[in-house]
Amino acid sequence: MIRFRDTTFVLLLIAATVYADDSDLAVKQEYFELKVRPLLLDRCATCHSGERDADAPVSMLSRVAIVTGGDYGPGIVPGRSEDSLLVHAVRRTHKELQMPPDDEDRLTREETDILARWIDDGAVWPGSDNVPGSTTSNSPDSHATTIPF
Repeated sequence: MIRFRDTTFVLLLIAATVYADDSDLAVKQEYFELKVRPLLLDRCATCHSGERDADAPVSMLSRVAIVTGGDYGPGIVPGRSEDSLLVHAVRRTHKELQMPPDDEDRLTREETDILARWIDDGAVWPGSDNVPGSTTSNSPDSHATTIPF
């Protein structure tokens, strides 16, 4: 027979786990808003805007576009920065693709680490479904290239 005290403990444990998951997601969303989004806007969006006349075909303005990638394959693999093209491109370890293309514009170590941490943490992007590996969004315009900033 299960005692009331045992049942209460199990329920508290479940509630703590749910709270921790929500808290973890909130921390990841805050990291994205404070570190990743400004970096993508400042260092990538000028050329990677998703517009027809953009210098580069891959948009850096939505999770869907970044995960989908372009000619070289998916841009990121959520949860695995070491397997993500974006990280290899900005760290200049990819044999063909180096971003930004001009040496004097290259990202700092801190900036590349920000992107790697974001990807390792699941590439959480507020407004998308944030399921690791997913390329869809919960928004009605999930096929859109960009999500408004």
